[in-house]
Amino acid sequence: MKNILIVEDHEEMQILYGAFLKKEKDLNIQHQAKSGEEALEALKKYRPDLIIVDITLPEMSGIEFTRRAKKIFPHSKILVVSGYDTDLNLSKAMEAGADKLITKGDISRIIEEAKKLLFGD
Repeated sequence: MKNILIVEDHEEMQILYGAFLKKEKDLNIQHQAKSGEEALEALKKYRPDLIIVDITLPEMSGIEFTRRAKKIFPHSKILVVSGYDTDLNLSKAMEAGADKLITKGDISRIIEEAKKLLFGD
């Protein structure tokens, strides 16, 4: 069982992640945070295998969260999701330590990419 921390400020997206991830017997949502600060505290407590983080968060961007999270717990895989697919976002996310950046459009693809990061191809 692999544990996941979701960092998403929109409740609708949190519900959607929950609905899809509950179907996966080998994945477990440990915690859902609405901000980068809340997620950093959760990271220390839960030490997840994977973090799915929205690039646009209040107060602290997903990029800044990724940078800080990798310093605290470098072994967690980080999947950054963005509503906008740009090379600039990809570059910034990867420089911050993200393992992958994908667009939010297709939740099943997000789950597929999460599983690839955790279990390989």
